[in-house]
This record gives sequence, C-alpha cells and structure tokens, in this order.
Amino acid sequence: MKISLSQKYANILDDIPAFEGAISRPLPGVFWMNPLRANERVLLEWFSAHGISCHPLGWYLNAWRVDSSVKLGNTVPYAAGWYCVQEEVALTAVHALDPQPGEKILDLCASPGGKTAQISFAVGPTGLVIANEKSWQRLTPLAAKVDNMGLTNVVVTHANGMRVTFEPASFDRVLADVPCSGEGTVRKLEGGVRVMGERLERVLPETQAVILRRALRLVKAGGVVVYSTCTMNPSENEAVLSTALGDLGVVEKCEFPGFRSSPGLLAWEGKTFREDVANSHRFYPHYNDTGGFFVARIRRTNIPFRSEKKPRENCVHDYRELNSAEREAVLLWLEKRYGVLGTAFDNLRMFQRAKIIRIASQNMQFPNENVNLVGVGVFEKTTQGFVLTAPGAQLVSLLAQKAVLNLESPEMLASYLRGETCSLNGNETLKGIVAVRSGPFGLGKGVSLNGDLESHFPKAFRFHLNR
Repeated sequence: MKISLSQKYANILDDIPAFEGAISRPLPGVFWMNPLRANERVLLEWFSAHGISCHPLGWYLNAWRVDSSVKLGNTVPYAAGWYCVQEEVALTAVHALDPQPGEKILDLCASPGGKTAQISFAVGPTGLVIANEKSWQRLTPLAAKVDNMGLTNVVVTHANGMRVTFEPASFDRVLADVPCSGEGTVRKLEGGVRVMGERLERVLPETQAVILRRALRLVKAGGVVVYSTCTMNPSENEAVLSTALGDLGVVEKCEFPGFRSSPGLLAWEGKTFREDVANSHRFYPHYNDTGGFFVARIRRTNIPFRSEKKPRENCVHDYRELNSAEREAVLLWLEKRYGVLGTAFDNLRMFQRAKIIRIASQNMQFPNENVNLVGVGVFEKTTQGFVLTAPGAQLVSLLAQKAVLNLESPEMLASYLRGETCSLNGNETLKGIVAVRSGPFGLGKGVSLNGDLESHFPKAFRFHLNR
C-alpha cells in the first residue's frame, strides 16, 4: 500500500502544495569534483562542449547541479573518476561532520561511498577513513567508488554497524548515516513510498538507536558524531536521538548558509523530545528542490559508558606489506613497461592479498575488524610477472610514456566504453596490455592483439556513450 507523505506530515509541513509539487518533479542531478584528478576548467569545458549546463551550488564548494535529464553516470569524466554523483541534500551530512586534515574518521554505514569519498578528501593524505559496511552486496559499489576515485587513505571493513568491535574512543569523528525507511528518496522511487509494516516500524528505530549508541562508544570524548537519515519520519529522527543520547552526547548547532532547513521537532504524535534536538536540521524537498533528509551534529561528552565490550586484540585481515625488494621489483617493471618513474609512488605503501597489490597512504592502519580492502588495487602479480588492474591502468594512463593508447576517435572511444573489441586501424606498434585514456581522462586498460583493441573497461562502469 502506498502512503501520502503530505497527509502523513500535514501538521509539520509549512506549504503542502509546494511539497507535493516538489516530490512530483524529477530530481536534478548533482556532482562534485574529485580534487585528486579533475581540473575544474577542463571539466566544465567538457560539459559545455557536450551541451550540458552546470550551475554551481551556492552553499557547497566545487559542486554543480544539472538538469534531471542528464545521465551523469554515463560520461567520460565520470568513468575517469573526475567527479562523484551524489544527491545534493546528502552532502549535508559530511558538511555537518566537518572532517579536518589528519583526522581518523569512521563512516559506520558507508555504501555506496559518496560520503566516504567526501571525508577522504577532507582528511587528506595524513588522515584515515574507515568505511564500514554490513552488506556483502553493498561492499561491491563501495569498493568500486574507492578504486575509481583513487582513495588511498580508506580502509573498507565488513561488519554490522550495531556490533562493530573497533577500539572504543578511537575516532575523532563518526558518521552514522543509518538505514532508514527512505521516505526522503520519494523523487527517485517509481510509484511512491510504501507503508512500512508494523514490525519494521518498531524494529527500525531500535536498530538506528543501537547504531547511534555504537557511534557514541567509538568516538573520542569531545569528538563529533553526525546522525543522518533520508527520511522525514520523527520516529526515526528526533525520537531516536531522545532515546539513544542520554548523557553521552549533546545535539549542537551547525549551519548550512544558503541551504534552507527547519529545526528538529520537539513533539510528535503525543510524544515529546529532549530540547537539544531542536538544533538538528530537517530538509524538506520543496525547500531546496532536493530529496528529504535529516541531520544532527552531536558533541560527545566525557561521560564514560557503564560497560565496555572488549575489542578484538588482533587485526582481522590477510594483507601483508611488500618488503623493499618486492616493492622495487614492481616499480622497475612499471618503469620498463610503461615509462612511469617509481618516484610517483614515493609517498605510498604497498600491500598484497592473494594476487592483488594495493597502494595506500603512509599512515595506513588496520582496525580490529574484518578488513575487506585497503587503498586502491593497482597491480596484479601473476606467474609471468605483473600486470595492471583496471584502476591501476586508469592511474598509469596519465603518467605513461609508452604502452599507452589515447582514444581520439569517437567511434573507438564509444566501443571501448561498451566493453567491445575495436580495430586499431593499422596500429601494430602496441602489443599486450596497454593503458587507455581519452585526452586528459584516464580510463583503464585494454589488450592490443593483431591490430585490435580488446576492451577491459570495468563492467560496473560500462555504458553507451550518448554525450
């Protein structure tokens, strides 16, 4: 059964016709630029040349809005990791978190990874991000985001956010963007929002409260926890804060200049909430032409938990760091095959699990949890030596002096992005695995054989080029 959100929230909406009008329209597209790879002028010129108008967000730097008809995930710059597609209102969570360079931050429910990427760039090469995800299926898009955007300061862990066993009080900040009913995503849902069953209505807020309590356990005294949802339901927002916080945290004010919101509610359906929840923010779709969202910034007090679950004593992973000889062998091969100097990796460490070698920032640490991956997978060790992975070729293609192919022909580019084999038009000089780019955009790898290029563009990113 479908639910009318305007009827459900008639008592708290300031303008029901405007709300209904907003949720009936397609959602505008929003993207923000990858500072490690993208050149703003080149990126905006590319969009302009392809007939796409980009309008900068007034409240968030290096982010733009486009028409809802634009398929932002089907462009060459997106395939090259030059930008991240993310709903505008979802940017508020990390804005409230306010990560700082060098900090250690936990993203407790991380997939699909847009907020993880925001945090990663904010803390920089001296910082560390633990991106945790409960679902095996949702680990795949999270890992793809880490590799595609080159996030070398990220560790992905696989654990239930309600019971993760990280060291208590070990993070400067924690983001708890919890599972929710998703009412705020109504503009992306065909057919509207469905009514939750009675059991889910009861269990979901309980789950959210447990996750928030876990976040409060893991953050340092004086640190920041941000609690966020993509729902407008007070039972999942203000009620959870009132239930979970106790004397462990205080909801404090945070500002979003140029981005309209309403304060958190102090009462709903006969229930009253603690006064500081008024410092939280409600974002309704008609305020900023977005989805619906809720954000609360919480300052952790110095009140200890009454009991602490003993964390695991050992890190749970099967990565090993390459020794100096192994590292030198990789870099010598890279220079010989692609003409890339090893100095490009001077500030990065290398870890291997099975055949894959991943690069990570100097301060990489392994948490006491099930580690899924660290940094970016760049090389693969085989019985014949080394080969580039797809993310590795994406990176190397812009540094390579040889064994690199620049796809200048629109037909060859379109074929490569579809994962097809195409003719090299008589180019017999390239042999074997080559790095592939298109102008300034590093794309991945292919295999050059008998005058043809076999595309190894990742399946997760393949698309028909229509722009």
